Amino acid sequence: MDSIKKLLPKTYFQRKRVAQEVYIVVTHYKNLMPVLDNYVFNDGRTNYLMSLSGTIPVMFKDTSYNIPVCLWLDESYPQTAPICYVKPTKDMVTVRGKHVDSNGEVMLPFLQEWSQALSSSTDKQKDLMKTHNYF
Repeated sequence: MDSIKKLLPKTYFQRKRVAQEVYIVVTHYKNLMPVLDNYVFNDGRTNYLMSLSGTIPVMFKDTSYNIPVCLWLDESYPQTAPICYVKPTKDMVTVRGKHVDSNGEVMLPFLQEWSQALSSSTDKQKDLMKTHNYF
């Protein structure tokens, strides 16, 4: 966990909590890795943020699929929800749906109704995996 905290830019408001939650998530989901990179917001601003990138298992019709995702954590996380994307490989296509836009951004109800007090990355990862019909 200390190595994750050291990776986090000092601009994160709750570095210890973010590091702890990232550690828990990558411990449970071995295919997700913490990554630091520039995130480009819709208004063109960029910020150096941590993301969890890799695949998560999603059940669909009794078959488990490893869906590539990227979960960006803003500096104000956990006050603000993660920004979640489906990141298709070159052999995949993002299909726009009820909760996924044409850019792959995931807009699930629990992300829109985010509450810091009730939310943790681990819980939200589990919710994300349960919502295969949203993809």
